[in-house]
Amino acid sequence: MRQLLIIAILALYSQVGIAQEGDHLIKWNFKFEKKNLKAGDKVSIICNASIAKDWKLFVSDYDLSVGIKSIDFEFAENGTFGMIKPVIPILEETLSECSQFERTQNIPEKITFRSVARIEENSFEVSGTVRGKLFHEKTGQYIEFQKKFVVQ
Repeated sequence: MRQLLIIAILALYSQVGIAQEGDHLIKWNFKFEKKNLKAGDKVSIICNASIAKDWKLFVSDYDLSVGIKSIDFEFAENGTFGMIKPVIPILEETLSECSQFERTQNIPEKITFRSVARIEENSFEVSGTVRGKLFHEKTGQYIEFQKKFVVQ
């Protein structure tokens, strides 16, 4: 029983360690496209990511209509806003002519994601978690990341 508990603690610690390890490799900035929002407004949510040198977002598949499938944006449901459009990367100009294989190799170190939400209440908070993986171009190492966010 004690060995099982130790194994469970180590497994949990390794997952937390992985997420924390990847957090310093990718910096996120979440903001609304415009200010002075009120109930009923539609607004774009802009998510800018800057990735450390030699690291790339791990992309298992990319479809221009739905975006990068390996990145998960989870918005907290609190009744003060509603998502209208899913989060997609702003890469169409860069990737529209690339083959599927090239798309997985050419995600830039700086990338912008965009979504649209409707503000439901005058007092609102848009927050959530973004999860995904990074890989190192030279070593092939994969690291998971998880970051909580609040849109400002």
